[in-house]
Amino acid sequence: MAKHIIDRRQNPKGKNLSNRQRFIRRYKDQIKKSIADSIKDRSVKDLQSGEKVKIPTKNVSEPRFRYDAKTGSKNYILPGNQDYIEGDKIRKPPRADGSGTIEASDEGVTEDDFVFYVSKDEFLDLLFDDLQLPNLKKKKKASIENYVTRRAGYVNEGSPNNLNLEQSMIRSVGRRIALKTPKTKEIKELEEEIERLEKEIQYYDPKVKPMTKNRAIIAELEAKIIDIKRRRKAIPFIDPIDLKFNNYVKIPNPINSAVMFCVLDVSASMGQREKDLAKRFFILLHLFLTMKYDRVDIIFIRHHTWAIECNEEEFFSGRESGGTMVSTALNLTEEIIQKRYDLEAWNIYVSQCSDGDNFTSDNLAVETIMRDKLLPIIQYFAYVNIVNTPGKVDEKLDGTAGSGLEKLYYALTEKYNNMRLQRVYEQKNIYPVFRAFFEKEQ
Repeated sequence: MAKHIIDRRQNPKGKNLSNRQRFIRRYKDQIKKSIADSIKDRSVKDLQSGEKVKIPTKNVSEPRFRYDAKTGSKNYILPGNQDYIEGDKIRKPPRADGSGTIEASDEGVTEDDFVFYVSKDEFLDLLFDDLQLPNLKKKKKASIENYVTRRAGYVNEGSPNNLNLEQSMIRSVGRRIALKTPKTKEIKELEEEIERLEKEIQYYDPKVKPMTKNRAIIAELEAKIIDIKRRRKAIPFIDPIDLKFNNYVKIPNPINSAVMFCVLDVSASMGQREKDLAKRFFILLHLFLTMKYDRVDIIFIRHHTWAIECNEEEFFSGRESGGTMVSTALNLTEEIIQKRYDLEAWNIYVSQCSDGDNFTSDNLAVETIMRDKLLPIIQYFAYVNIVNTPGKVDEKLDGTAGSGLEKLYYALTEKYNNMRLQRVYEQKNIYPVFRAFFEKEQ
């Protein structure tokens, strides 16, 4: 009968059990692959929850010692067997490859899966592993200083909380050595000598010779002990001058401040499919930024014929629509940058999702804004083009095909290395494209 041991101990505060951490480290690649596959079929609302990860059993086998099936000997008991007699040789049973239960079926060999549940935090951590904002630079902001506390040696005065006991004791010992503080060993030796002399007096016949010499020595030794004890009291074990305190100083730390502009096309040409794909990309982006970075502002912009800045709820659930004027969103982005974000203090990022449709007369304005105002000052521009046929996703981006906006943006990518362009058609394309935009440079 098979037995399973289930560890139901509570996790230590702020950390997982060591066996769980070891498991995730060992099978990180398999877990990441399983998570990447599962996210393709997830709804937008389920992106912030945990996940049951399935890993083939053969991939989670633990190293162990075992006998070689091709060597050694085995004993078999075959009671009542009419086919074999004493001295017959029996072939060894065939060795199965892999581990787990092998079941025969009309479809061939099947494999058991090991199911492992990852929490929300673990899911997101593995989902966004090896991702980062491109070209992120450390910048110093004059109005809001960020300080880091660093150790700076020792001082003679300070808070009791900062007392360095080790350094204080070292100085205490050094002071007592320099002042030649009598040791307890000296008093003990004098007391033993006094005890020896008193024993001589006790067992010596005074009629033969008086012990006046021994009594004088004892009195001298007792006076010496009194003097040593007085000196020990005069030299304290620890003195205020011995105390040393840890010194901490605050130094300015460059701020990793960034702002991400999320630009969503909500024009009439964007159907429900296109909007769902765009929102899915922006939800992934929102989760990535809030999890990986502490100081990131997220600005939401919706546009059709005109552009508006909105909050998160309106950005993802608003129903207003109209024509398509991409330049209005880009102009609004540039205006917000000029009013709120100092280029010396902030890293500027822009992500845009659109189906590529735009008024032909507006393309010239888009090119001017991108070339003269945005691309020279921002760190990175990511554009997601939502196409209407699956075959376009696999087509090479060369600027000869696609919408007018896509051709325009492709021409800009040839001149500026801080701009990238990707295509999506369906839900499963979103995560690979997202990773392509923000994959960490090796």
